Amino acid sequence: MWIYQILVSLFSRLSPLFALVNSKLRKQLIGQRNSLKQLPDFAKKGKLVWIHVASLGEYEQALPIIDKIKERQTEAQIALSFFSPSGYEYAAKKAPVEFVFYLPWDTKSKANKVVQWLKPDVAIFVKYELWPNYLNELKKFGCPTYLVAARFYKEQWLFKYRLGEQLLENFNQILCQDESSISAVHSFYPELPVNYCGDTRFDRVAQIAFENKSLDGIESFIAGRKCIVFGSSWQEEHELLAQSLREFDNPKVCFIVAPHKVDSITTKKAISSFSEPVNRFTKSEFQTDRRVLILDTVGLLSAVYRYADLAFIGGGFKTGLHNVPEAAVYGIPVLIGPNYSQFPEVVQLVKEGGVIAIDQSSEFDIYLQTLAKQPRALQSQGEANRRFIEQNLGASDKIYKEISKFL
Repeated sequence: MWIYQILVSLFSRLSPLFALVNSKLRKQLIGQRNSLKQLPDFAKKGKLVWIHVASLGEYEQALPIIDKIKERQTEAQIALSFFSPSGYEYAAKKAPVEFVFYLPWDTKSKANKVVQWLKPDVAIFVKYELWPNYLNELKKFGCPTYLVAARFYKEQWLFKYRLGEQLLENFNQILCQDESSISAVHSFYPELPVNYCGDTRFDRVAQIAFENKSLDGIESFIAGRKCIVFGSSWQEEHELLAQSLREFDNPKVCFIVAPHKVDSITTKKAISSFSEPVNRFTKSEFQTDRRVLILDTVGLLSAVYRYADLAFIGGGFKTGLHNVPEAAVYGIPVLIGPNYSQFPEVVQLVKEGGVIAIDQSSEFDIYLQTLAKQPRALQSQGEANRRFIEQNLGASDKIYKEISKFL
């Protein structure tokens, strides 16, 4: 533990130097400083739940929990903290909570100040967020603390060092996404309070699907055509699609491409992959004589999937497959690259037949032709995805039931 204290103290002191050449870190430091100024002025009224997430993905996992608290404890306040600028910037003006802030570095002094300023009645850390000094301070303060939607595997560093057990011992309950995570923890630390809650992402994607958000520009572009959405796609997926489009000339099928990163460099590179003119969402280009629309904006992809007849989720040609349930909830077949074994829910969806792993454009061509000529042949695969999502709803209810004892 003393090694960690030295390292975190050293990094907190050196980070302003690193920030000179790293814009993301610079944003984070500015946000942390502002948060340290704002935290003392935050006025707690009644019960307070502190929820900490790393970034945007974990925020999406936290939203169903936030909604449950707001629905059933109308007087309770929620403070939401982020580690990453991308998550903070997206949620700062949208999150249905009383206070949003950057989590200051995990030094003993800062952790003590944050806990004393907030005085939370319950603290929730989402998925992988394990900060030793914050957890120690919460325990000293007597605040019930939960790790929710957690994922573990036996090769994880937590099970190789004494620090791992010390961290996990700080939680009143560790609520896991799957049974294999529970097994991993208990095989090393059998006395820890570990239980199953499920994955709140399923609740979140079901919420979004229920909202049935309409997007006029997307509808104008599709104009009755069959639609394939490439979600959070990388250059490998762009090149695969571009190769297929050179041979595929059916005007009744269109494509929406949402690159995994929204910046000018990534967008330009995606556009350059195609040997034909493409539309850009941010330029309000929805011409129907073009087959490809680049979704070069943040926050719409989950709603765009509702217009898809088939989805291709990016990252599977690397090691960071993106959110498959986000598309599967709409009852459509989903294609992915070959690297998915570290995602248990995707492994199961592949077994159920609704998600299909491919590794070359010729395999994609088969589904492209099937969608164009025999779309009904894909219905059973889509239904398998819908059933799987429905069977895995309810994680946020389980989590709320646990924390409600203290509200």
